[in-house]
Amino acid sequence: MSERTERDWNDYIEGQTPLQGYGLIDGYPWYFRARGDSWSLGIVEDKTIDCECLPLVGCCSGWLIEESWGEWPSAGYMDEEIAWSLIEDTFKKFRENRLTYTHVENCE
Repeated sequence: MSERTERDWNDYIEGQTPLQGYGLIDGYPWYFRARGDSWSLGIVEDKTIDCECLPLVGCCSGWLIEESWGEWPSAGYMDEEIAWSLIEDTFKKFRENRLTYTHVENCE
């Protein structure tokens, strides 16, 4: 497991196939996953949700990015430093309002 804490965010990533991460960005819970030939990071709008209960984007309102990465199954074996750089880049996009927001009625 690898942990990082920066200004207004904290998190950890662990594992392989999938490589996963959880944490908070500006108080919003987030979940990162790299598996197969893609990676994704979802940020849930409801700040009361425990980040370790994610992924919930699609069930709850929030922001999501999903991108291709390598050939199957290389994303699941992604180096942690590459994952950190993707996570940090996504946080920058989030703070600049450049992520797709999805509103879901009746989040449960």
